[in-house]
Amino acid sequence: PKKLATIVGGESLLNDGTSVVFFQLFFKITVLGAAIKLTPTQVFNESLHLFETLFFGWLVGMVLGFIFSMAIAKSKSKGVQLTLSLILAHATFLFAEGFLHVSGILATLTAGLIMGNFGRRKLTRDTIHSFSEIWTFLGFISNSLIFILLGTKLGQINFLEHWEAMVISIILSLMIARPISVFISFLGTNLTRKKEQKIPLSFQMVTVWGGIRGALSAAIVLMIPEN
Repeated sequence: PKKLATIVGGESLLNDGTSVVFFQLFFKITVLGAAIKLTPTQVFNESLHLFETLFFGWLVGMVLGFIFSMAIAKSKSKGVQLTLSLILAHATFLFAEGFLHVSGILATLTAGLIMGNFGRRKLTRDTIHSFSEIWTFLGFISNSLIFILLGTKLGQINFLEHWEAMVISIILSLMIARPISVFISFLGTNLTRKKEQKIPLSFQMVTVWGGIRGALSAAIVLMIPEN
């Protein structure tokens, strides 16, 4: 159902954005901790920097999302519109991450949400259909490339040597942490909704298992230096 597809897609998008930011924070603290003795002040400063990264990443995405939405709406050429959407995705990330040093992935996510809600109102049905097909294809290609990279990276590893870590990770992450986080989130959501708008248990079960994403985890693993 469309409602369930929206829940699964939206939940995984928000998870992707926040998890990358938190990974970068914890990774930095881990690296710093290995080199120097972390003080509470340093941890506080890093946490403050995290929230600054999130806020300004969101702000950049909002601004660029609105600008490009207006530019796309002004154009009558479907080719130009699709090109602008590609520029929006990449330019937002590069500008936020590389130039301003804020969360590029959150900025891109926000810009995409602006484009998908505010911007699409100004597009024809035919253009929206083309956007959907092109971006679905690009998403498929991106996922495929990540798993190809992961395969070349991990192809020579003997996983039997690490079976304890794998079993613990599966039990803690998939069997315990994932269901708890999803069910608690829906519990809070349903408390604020009317009876006919509540999310049924069947939708929640699908979200637990259908919302598990592998590509982002794989990309994060590839970001960790070998040392």
